[in-house]
Amino acid sequence: IKLDRGTITLSSQRENGIAELYLEGAKIKMGSVDTMNFIPEVSMKAKGLKFNNSAEFGGGPLLEFKEIKFDYAKSMADGGVHFRQVRMDIQRVNIVRNKKGLWLTDLMGEAQKKVRKIQNSRDTPAIDDLKITIAEISFQDLTDNDPPKVVKVGKTITANDPKNPRAYGLSVILQLAGIVYEAKKKSGF
Repeated sequence: IKLDRGTITLSSQRENGIAELYLEGAKIKMGSVDTMNFIPEVSMKAKGLKFNNSAEFGGGPLLEFKEIKFDYAKSMADGGVHFRQVRMDIQRVNIVRNKKGLWLTDLMGEAQKKVRKIQNSRDTPAIDDLKITIAEISFQDLTDNDPPKVVKVGKTITANDPKNPRAYGLSVILQLAGIVYEAKKKSGF
């Protein structure tokens, strides 16, 4: 872990002792964040958050967030995590074809199966109001040396079901799959 700056506020009122965590310039193998402020069970806000692809898919960024925010709500009756609001402003999704010819999105079917299995279970966080904005999607084929093809999409995915705040999973994956499909057609891949 590489960290430019960080502060931890401790409290004897908290089970794990952490009342607030603030990070600047944090880097690890799986990604990085420019700034992050986390107050357990209250909120989390991050800017410049990046999650990397695995080495098999080039190791570069998979998701590049401008900003991500989670505002917690009172825990669910079953003890599960509950968010009042989740906002994700994604600058870019980078989809890569590895040297074996497999697109990262070829794994989407497996993700759908997993979501169906855990959707509505205590393991799935409840979200009252979800909004994901995607600015652009890039496609890169590692079997050639061409630069990535970037498609501006400017799409927003929303989900809110007051009767079942855990029902968003499959809907979000299907909306995301549609956005990726349209962008992939525009890219020429």
